[in-house]
Amino acid sequence: MSARPSEKTGPAEEAFDEALQESRTAAVPTQSIDELVANEDVNGLIELGAAYRAGAGTIPKDAFKAVECFEAASRLGSEEAEYFVGVAFMNGLGVGRDVAQGATRLRSAAQRGSLRAKVYVANLYEMGVHYATDRDKADVWYRNVARAAEVEGEPTDHAYVMRMAELGCVRYCLELVSDEALPTKDRAFYLKKAKAMGYGHRLAQVKRTSAVPEEPVEEAPEAAEAAEASEADAAKPTEAAAKPGPKTKEDEPEADDEPAAELGAQWTFAAGLGAFLASVFFGVSAFYAGWLASEGSRALAAAGRPLPGIGSMHDLVFGAVLIVFGVLPAMASYRPKVVGIGALVGAAAAAGGWFLHPSQPLLWSPAAQAGVFGLGAMGLVLLFLGLLGGTRARVRRPARPAAK
Repeated sequence: MSARPSEKTGPAEEAFDEALQESRTAAVPTQSIDELVANEDVNGLIELGAAYRAGAGTIPKDAFKAVECFEAASRLGSEEAEYFVGVAFMNGLGVGRDVAQGATRLRSAAQRGSLRAKVYVANLYEMGVHYATDRDKADVWYRNVARAAEVEGEPTDHAYVMRMAELGCVRYCLELVSDEALPTKDRAFYLKKAKAMGYGHRLAQVKRTSAVPEEPVEEAPEAAEAAEASEADAAKPTEAAAKPGPKTKEDEPEADDEPAAELGAQWTFAAGLGAFLASVFFGVSAFYAGWLASEGSRALAAAGRPLPGIGSMHDLVFGAVLIVFGVLPAMASYRPKVVGIGALVGAAAAAGGWFLHPSQPLLWSPAAQAGVFGLGAMGLVLLFLGLLGGTRARVRRPARPAAK
């Protein structure tokens, strides 16, 4: 983590602290960060991070320590903590400003399920901050936001626009800012909301390229507020007033744009080891079940009642049982991509074991040797990638205590 910068003030920091206060559910914990991590206390880490942000009681104000708390809670599976880390990097709140790192963490939080992060990522695509401007992808994320927040109606409906703007969706905030029928105070409110959710980065880009100073969004006389609203309207993309077409299918963010979390970004030792032991259990069980099934096939063939479609190819029974009961159950514990990698490596090892059997018969049959080689290689791949975060499992978040 980079050195501690000087703290900034403005809409982004205010929104950050407001969101943090909404996420608090209990009193400030007395344990240290390490103790909370050892207890897997996600809520406690967020509470401690909030205390470091504001300074509470005996806890000094330390924005860098706050981000450490959120980082630890994120590693334990909290999508909201991941969102806080992303916003901290985007705005230099407690850590050095790093837009690329911030956008990556925000997208990770969004794909974990954070509504605020979904809004922020949609805005980044809408404004061309970090990502290239792409209204189609922004549309996908905005629709995802609407579903997650249960916003009903069409994007052309005024109620829909108002609700999306309240969530901080820049496209809809700026649409209201440009509506001269609204009071200037309301227009200034939505401009401030847009800046808090990423529009400030767009204005900073415009400022750097045009060398025109940006007007602050402080409470000011109505004339100043109206001028600021006009500035925001001029800075909007030329197509901002266009409305997305009707949905024809359930839209989801494209999975191949950027992975939810790269392998190695989040270590999952406990989950990885548990998934590996489960895969070993199924693999060993499938191996013996396949051997018994192939022996049963041979016995039936010897009695003149071969299995339909099998005949004397008893190794097919062995292989089918291995795949169905030894490989496919791994899909329940690991990401599909990880299972695919493991299966490819296992298939290559199985082929090697099969062709090696005539010269090096380590087991009683080519099928048995191929099965052991394949399951062993696949198991090693699953173990390694599972520890690097390749499992489906997330560390269970502690239940939030009821508000008193």
